[in-house]
Amino acid sequence: MLIDEEVNAVILDHYVSTAIVAAATIFSASLAIWGVLWNIASQQDIVEDRRQRKLIAARASLPLALSEFIKLCENHIFHLANDTPKVSETSESLSEETQATLKLVVEHAEETVQSQIGNLLMFYQVVLARYFYSQSERKRQVETAAEGQLRLHYRACEIVMWESLRALISAQFYYARTEHDGYTQQDARQSFERALPHCRTEDGWSLTNDPVFRSYFQKAIENKESGFFKPNYFNN
Repeated sequence: MLIDEEVNAVILDHYVSTAIVAAATIFSASLAIWGVLWNIASQQDIVEDRRQRKLIAARASLPLALSEFIKLCENHIFHLANDTPKVSETSESLSEETQATLKLVVEHAEETVQSQIGNLLMFYQVVLARYFYSQSERKRQVETAAEGQLRLHYRACEIVMWESLRALISAQFYYARTEHDGYTQQDARQSFERALPHCRTEDGWSLTNDPVFRSYFQKAIENKESGFFKPNYFNN
């Protein structure tokens, strides 16, 4: 009987020791996992803090960048409305500083704003490429009345593109002034529809006095997907 009690005591001691070791092991593992998770969370906080700081810096310069962007659109619209030889080299494209600011916003802003500003930069690349192509074409002398009419259609089309881009840029000023995305497609569209009929030459002559411009502008206003308002512009 004494032997059985001793055996039972040994067995109990063994199980208790094993349980203590297992509990200590689990506790140590839990501490290690908690430490890893804490480090991950801490790193995420650091990354988010850096993102917010870079975004604050970018947004501080955003109003100036948007203003330059709008001025660029106006310069190209002026060039097209007056059929000048070209836009001044100092105002035909965005400065490196403005492009850097817009790219920082794309990199660090929330998803919706990333998409909107990113699209503005892509639209800018489209109209600028078309402008440079048109400059190479201007070297060829217009010889027929038909070619002259085609050039009027081209100018009307490009004004629509630049005006739609200007309206989309203007809509971003709400985000530049606040921390919220206030842009809506409808706001930009209304701005576009108000501005387009008022395009004039330098001496005040309204382009809508010309039947080609009047017809093209009216169609652009009636078509809700004209210019850069077309959904999924690059996928169609």
